[in-house]
Amino acid sequence: GWEIRFHEQSQKHFYIDHNTHSTQWEDPRLNSKVTAVKAIEYSRDYKRKYDYLKAQLRRPHGTPNKFDIPVKRSRILEDSFNVIMSLTAQRTKVLKARLWVEFDGEKGLDYGGVAREWFYLLSKEMFNPYYGLFEYSASDNYTLQINPNSGLCNEDHLKYFKFIGRVCGMAVFHGKLIDAFFVRPFYKMMLKKKIILADMEAVDTEYHNSLKWILENDPQCLDLTFQVETELFGQVQRVDLKAGGAHIAVTETNKKEYVHLVIQWLLSESRETNEILFRGVS
Repeated sequence: GWEIRFHEQSQKHFYIDHNTHSTQWEDPRLNSKVTAVKAIEYSRDYKRKYDYLKAQLRRPHGTPNKFDIPVKRSRILEDSFNVIMSLTAQRTKVLKARLWVEFDGEKGLDYGGVAREWFYLLSKEMFNPYYGLFEYSASDNYTLQINPNSGLCNEDHLKYFKFIGRVCGMAVFHGKLIDAFFVRPFYKMMLKKKIILADMEAVDTEYHNSLKWILENDPQCLDLTFQVETELFGQVQRVDLKAGGAHIAVTETNKKEYVHLVIQWLLSESRETNEILFRGVS
């Protein structure tokens, strides 16, 4: 797979392909067949929406001049979590104050550069699949999706998703970037838009191709029923997509319903965590 590193001398990121033992400056995600799309032309409508959003993001009355975020570089995730999650829901408006980030042992004025670095370093930790909260959608790209088994990897996963939501909301309000690319269904769920089969290609290419084949062909030869199997730690679990699904055959007549229910089932595994993250953003 690929790895991203920072080149101190040039102050640029470069990418390592461990499969071919080569390096390059270009982001491989931009050349991925899954993520690469035609560049979007400048849109006055988009500019108008962006300006409207910025106009709505005003600092609430009574917000303090600044919000202190003291962290250690070696504990940036844990320290940031403790600072931000110490705020009750009624006090989260202070996150819209000027962010005053201070790394331990690095006294100095923060004119925006330190906060920008904090968002970048923190996002690298938050979305690291090592912590079990997120996983890569496929082995050949860097788009992320919520790990449906995050609760088994981290018993405090719901608290962390709420924290991540707050950090993402802070990034939007303060105009900072986070280093993460999400699958299309993630954004659609945030906007409460309908998710179609084409959206699932980045989530699970194999499932997408199978469901697409079913829609384009007669599925009776596959002997499918409205029941799916999933494997968790070597244990096979069977789930009915509808009442009595194990005894309902998938046919040419009901295959669209089957595909729809499979998509809903795939998304349901992370729906709760999605909702908690989205509430954190708001």
